[in-house]
Amino acid sequence: EVAEARTIFDIEDELKAYKSELANVQAELATITKNIAELEGKSGQTAELLVQYQAEIEALEAEIILRNGTMESYDLKRAQVISEIAIIREDYEYRMAMYKKLMQFIYENSDANSFELLFSSDNFSDFLTRRDHYNDIMNAANALLKEIEISISDLEANEIELAETQEKYNDYLVELNRAKLEMSKKKKEFETIAAELNLNSGELSEKYKEKNAKDIVEERYQRFRKF
Repeated sequence: EVAEARTIFDIEDELKAYKSELANVQAELATITKNIAELEGKSGQTAELLVQYQAEIEALEAEIILRNGTMESYDLKRAQVISEIAIIREDYEYRMAMYKKLMQFIYENSDANSFELLFSSDNFSDFLTRRDHYNDIMNAANALLKEIEISISDLEANEIELAETQEKYNDYLVELNRAKLEMSKKKKEFETIAAELNLNSGELSEKYKEKNAKDIVEERYQRFRKF
């Protein structure tokens, strides 16, 4: 079954959901960081410190997943904005070409006044038809000019949005790399503490199972994995 294409509104909803979950993770990381700082100031708290490091690693893993998801959504948004710009530009170029043709006609016939139209017409009915035709072209040119102004405004708005989307994507990329480095650092510190306790990974799993260290973000994982 072919997946239904996501609209720009769907992508905006995804971004809101990711950012909300990311705020939760960052709040949790702030609490864990505070706990670690307090425990490091005490002696004989190595086991409890290990639990906090485990929780911090799990939270950083969650942050990385969320930032990756956010960047994918921004990438999709960027592609859609680029596509919209192409459509607007094509429409703008078409209307400009039509406007130039109308203006050329108006310029070539600008010297013809009502008397000239009247005397060059076969009859009065022909005069009215030619006059109405000229007026219709003038009105069409004015209407096209307004549409062109709207296209220019839309182009400017979309180009601004594209630049902002790219900037946000770049910001998340920087933070993603920061989170990866931080997680790598915390894993090394975790291993150092584990070595001090003479515990291997299997023993750690059993020792801290009842403390739910490994499951500290499982509920959150289930929420954002659906994105």
